[in-house]
Amino acid sequence: MTALVLGLAACGEDESEGAEQTGAGLDSITISDNVGRAPEVEWDGRVAVDETESETIVEGDGPEIPADAGVMAQILIGNGYSENTVLSTWDSQPPTPQIFTPSGDLPAGIVRAFEGTTIGSRTAVVSPPEDAFGELGNPQLGIGNADSVLFVMDSVGVVQPSVSEEARTPPRGTPRVVEDESGAVTKLDFSNAAQPTGELEVTVLNEGNGPRVQADDFVAVTYLGQTFDGRQPFDQNFTAPKPDPNNPTAAPAEAGPAVFSLDGVVEGWKRGLTGIPTRSRVLLEIPPDLGYGEQGQPPDIQGDDTLYFVIDVLGTSTA
Repeated sequence: MTALVLGLAACGEDESEGAEQTGAGLDSITISDNVGRAPEVEWDGRVAVDETESETIVEGDGPEIPADAGVMAQILIGNGYSENTVLSTWDSQPPTPQIFTPSGDLPAGIVRAFEGTTIGSRTAVVSPPEDAFGELGNPQLGIGNADSVLFVMDSVGVVQPSVSEEARTPPRGTPRVVEDESGAVTKLDFSNAAQPTGELEVTVLNEGNGPRVQADDFVAVTYLGQTFDGRQPFDQNFTAPKPDPNNPTAAPAEAGPAVFSLDGVVEGWKRGLTGIPTRSRVLLEIPPDLGYGEQGQPPDIQGDDTLYFVIDVLGTSTA
């Protein structure tokens, strides 16, 4: 799950005083059709529904989202009682889509907003409290346990559950990808690896067949990064990291894909992933000048370190 989804978890009871159980529905809300930009929402009084209502504001011309796949999407959440927008991914700079997967612990209203729809669509859902955040509401978002909730979602890309099984035989001297019993990547083995070439090297380990990544896309990826001859990864999201003993009260981190803008990552990622079809696994060898430069990123990455990344490209923004 993404940081946003974690933030949606119910965390305590906060009943809205005077909140009504019945009232207007989705047809009382006017939502703009400007897909790709923050939706304009006009409320005509409080909204309180007994069952989930949904509407396609704009039908996208992209592929249908498969039942076993997730979606990269921008989302707005509104409180039907206060008539306020309580969260919008369009408020981030740059506006960054989030990942929503059917296997995640998602409010039913969010799942309803993307199930069976097509990429490029804007959908709207109004859910009763039990289908939104359950009996506890979501005080973090200012949503009480009797508040109906509005979800507006722009779907921008399919997120596949795994890479293709079409494996390629890597060239001799390629670092070996080490996996655990579940198939999650845990590290790179450089024992028989060739010395770094000083150039950007892109090795496709599994050949995908989905949409190709464009240079200005957002991408949904699982990845592991390790320096040449490094004994352990310096970063990864294939498996959940161990709890921080110095911060025992912190929420546990979770494994799973993350979204990155290719305009906000090291140049080696941008060049190496552009043109790669989704559902591919690639190994990037990134020289220092296309990584973190002479300054490195101490203490794990020095200025002369060559970086290696195993990246599963699970989705790209196609709308």
